This record gives sequence, structure tokens and C-alpha cells, in this order.
Amino acid sequence: IAARYNDTAIAVAPHGLFTDSFGTSRPAVPGDIVLLFGSGWGETDPSFATGELATGAASVLLEANVTVTFGGVLLAQEDILYVGVTPGAAGLYQLAIRIPVNAQAGNNTVVLTLYGKSTPLGPLLPVERP
Repeated sequence: IAARYNDTAIAVAPHGLFTDSFGTSRPAVPGDIVLLFGSGWGETDPSFATGELATGAASVLLEANVTVTFGGVLLAQEDILYVGVTPGAAGLYQLAIRIPVNAQAGNNTVVLTLYGKSTPLGPLLPVERP
């Protein structure tokens, strides 16, 4: 799941693929802040027990050595804004990234690597250039 979150939340997908409470979906553009969600990303600080609701933000540990590739290109650390639990959820993590200014138009793969393990290829995140 990906959502654009600069001023309002919008599903990131091809134009018009989804129409829901967030409005109509659209591709991301360079500079957008995008949230991606997943599970099983490891320990955080502070830590939460299995099934416990996260009461606030908690980043993965520094030892995770987080990297993100976007469209096959390693993101700069300043474009990785947050990797940790989703406040108010149990077991749900989020990755907040800034779409790089040099992102290629079209579907870009996103791969998160932490604790020496990488997510499978995908998801595909569509980008359009203004």
C-alpha cells in the first residue's frame, strides 16, 4: 500500500485506479513524500510486544542499516524520512520516503533492506514527471 502525503493523503497508483475516501489515485511526482506499509521489519526503539498497539512513533534500530532502492537506484539517506511502527496499529510498519528529483517516469520498484534482509522486488510505485 502506498499513499502520497504532502498536504493530503492520496493513493499512489495510476490515474483513477482507485476512487475512495482519499479521493482519486494518481502517480507520485518527484518531491512527493510517500508512505509504504508492511509488517515484520524487526525491533524498534521503543519496543512493543507482539500484538501491542504502538502508542507513538518508534524507529527501527540503527543496527538495521536501512537502505532503500527506488527504480534500481539507491536513495540518499536524507530521502528516507522514517522507518518504524505505525502509531495506533499493532504490527504495522511504515516507510516514509521522498521521491527523488531524478526519479524515472513509469513504474519504479521499491526495495527496503534492513538487518541484512531485503523485501521482495516490488511494490511498483508509479511516477510521472511534470
